[in-house]
Amino acid sequence: MPAFLLAAAAALSMSLSAAALAAGAADVHENVLPPAPSADASSYAVALDGEQMLFGPADWRLEGNPFAAAASKYASGETVHLQTLPADGVSRLAVNAALCGVVIEPSDTGSFELDTVGASGPISAKLTLSGGTLTLTARGSTGLRYLCTREDARVNTVLLRVPAQRYFSLTLSARDALVHAYGEAVGSVGGSADGGMLYVTAEKLSARCTMTCTNGDVVIEADEITGKQDVQTDNGDIAVIAGKVGGELYFRSENGDIAVRAETLGRATITTQNGDLLLDVKELTKDAYLKDLNGDVRVNFRKEPQDLDFVFSGGNFDEIRLPRGWDGGVTLGSGEPKFTLRTENGEVRVTFGKLETP
Repeated sequence: MPAFLLAAAAALSMSLSAAALAAGAADVHENVLPPAPSADASSYAVALDGEQMLFGPADWRLEGNPFAAAASKYASGETVHLQTLPADGVSRLAVNAALCGVVIEPSDTGSFELDTVGASGPISAKLTLSGGTLTLTARGSTGLRYLCTREDARVNTVLLRVPAQRYFSLTLSARDALVHAYGEAVGSVGGSADGGMLYVTAEKLSARCTMTCTNGDVVIEADEITGKQDVQTDNGDIAVIAGKVGGELYFRSENGDIAVRAETLGRATITTQNGDLLLDVKELTKDAYLKDLNGDVRVNFRKEPQDLDFVFSGGNFDEIRLPRGWDGGVTLGSGEPKFTLRTENGEVRVTFGKLETP
């Protein structure tokens, strides 16, 4: 089983950030925003691990645990306040981030508060209001090398605190950045990323999330998800870690892995091509459709289903391991919900109980 899925199953209770090698000193807070990195100026690479992000040369090879080394080198530094804006007239939030971390979290101040946290090099950030849309523009540089958005260890991160008990539509745009939004603060989330990661967390996520990523990852983590989650990636991974999922999941990925872990899962349509797929649930409550072309599939029911209509088909398999009597499909109890699994060219495993980890 490829590492991502088993690692996701074991350890994806995500904090998502990025890190790198050494950090330059410099003017930490510039008044003029530098331009976003150009698409052809990619002489560097980005690696992600939890809530950390690491920049390095394009041809680098990660050895050992560079994230641990980077985290030990950088301590969460001072918080510098940049702006305070009243909430009046704001109905939409937009975030445009590059080469830094951004955290959007609710606060009880009643205003929008903008800070930088733990800056080890140049980070510029500003808020502008136009036509009811409040836009945060944040820029760092590859010279920052390492960033972390985790609450207890923020490094090279821009922090936007938004009024609690107010709901805004949120649009995220990230280029080689890690953007972490707390879902309690927003009514809907739209996002795109080229490199880096979009990370949405909440106790109860009622927001509808619609996100598209190229060379970027999406992670959604909540105790309960009631809003529809619509995510598409190209060369990026998708992960969901949740308790109860009542909102519909609609995930598509090319050249990326998808991992969903939940106590209960409602309606879901999950497809991937040239990637692996993990589904680890206690119970399906509505119909689910999984399709994987050229990748391995691992489905684990934490408790053996008593009511299910399992439909299975596929092409060439390296290995198929299904429960006894499930070959070709099986109807259990009431025959509802319907679980359809279609695969080609990969290993397929369906198991019961606690998910095995390496």
